Amino acid sequence: LKDPERAIQLFKASGSQGNADAQFYVGSYYLLPLRDVLEGAKWLRVSAEQGSTDAQWLLGKAYLEGAKDLPRDPVQAYMWLRLAAKDNLEFYVNAYRAAEKQMNAAQIAKGTALADAWKPKPGLKPEEKP
Repeated sequence: LKDPERAIQLFKASGSQGNADAQFYVGSYYLLPLRDVLEGAKWLRVSAEQGSTDAQWLLGKAYLEGAKDLPRDPVQAYMWLRLAAKDNLEFYVNAYRAAEKQMNAAQIAKGTALADAWKPKPGLKPEEKP
């Protein structure tokens, strides 16, 4: 589609039905150019909760860096980056290892515990609480 607004409407419609890939695209659309950080984080979170590695990575990076309206949260960052690295793909592992260098032992322990307790929630929709 040549009309980005129409494209995002279609992705939102699909994401509202629980499509994790569409949710990732909507979240990226809002987050990456900082159009609406909270809206982007909301969509990324539902995609990440379903198990989207890309969404887990981007949400982790957002929490690691923080942004307007999204406070920095190293524990949440570590959890999501650790989950993204679960398949040992080098790109995600490198991001997770880099995050470790910015954290203390207590933050790493909390993030690890959250990641270990996490279970995917297939079909999660943006209006549902993860």
